[in-house]
Amino acid sequence: MVVIDGKLFESSYDHKDAGMQLRNVGRSRVYWRGISHSGPWIVPVDIVTIEEFQLFANAVASESKILLEKMVLTARDLKKAYDEYGLSSLKVNNASRGFIGHPFLLRTMIDRERAAGNAESDKQGKT
Repeated sequence: MVVIDGKLFESSYDHKDAGMQLRNVGRSRVYWRGISHSGPWIVPVDIVTIEEFQLFANAVASESKILLEKMVLTARDLKKAYDEYGLSSLKVNNASRGFIGHPFLLRTMIDRERAAGNAESDKQGKT
């Protein structure tokens, strides 16, 4: 986060007027790729005026509480699925994540579930 003691402006192109529009804002977010473009990381950086800082801090605190509550529930659900060797109890929504396939943790759990299922099938076939 960057806090500035001064005015902050955002600009955008207005198709109707065929020109740039400039507006005074209390906060803005930019996405920074770092000094070099060697990695895939894009970091959101919030820029906030000192006048807007307290409102921004309150909003971040509120959103963080909601996020942490959701993360606790998700961690519980993931642990349960992992312990049960199955993903059937998980609600996995299709969403654009910028890459193909399951996230690493879910891929690992799927492979583990399949391996456990194959071991069970082998065991039943031998008896």
